[in-house]
Amino acid sequence: MIQRQDFHVFARGDQHYLFLTQPVALFKVDAETGAALQQLEAGESVALGAAGERAREAAAFMDDYCRKAPPARKLRAPGDISDKVWGLYLFVSQECNLKCAYCYGHEGEYGQRGRMNETTLWQIGQWLIA
Repeated sequence: MIQRQDFHVFARGDQHYLFLTQPVALFKVDAETGAALQQLEAGESVALGAAGERAREAAAFMDDYCRKAPPARKLRAPGDISDKVWGLYLFVSQECNLKCAYCYGHEGEYGQRGRMNETTLWQIGQWLIA
């Protein structure tokens, strides 16, 4: 069963998003589902009415998605890394609004907030293509 620490819900403008912490996955959700999940994340009860139904449906989706996702591979040494690229994270900004308690950036609050400039981003893209 999905736990509160397993997901985070946030809004940007009028769009609402569900972030699953493991596996790392992001989904757009409607405003009503976002509101119901925010209540769940805050530890509030949402057992009644439409909000409760949306929360139950979302929890079932999250449980199913997490159950089917491949487990994270542990890498202990450079020899554990294969030539195949499985995933890539490119952090172009240190301006995070997720506020994850486990984040190495102190819940999304980095000391020196910075953004990657376009030249560096372009160079990375060229390097990956090459």
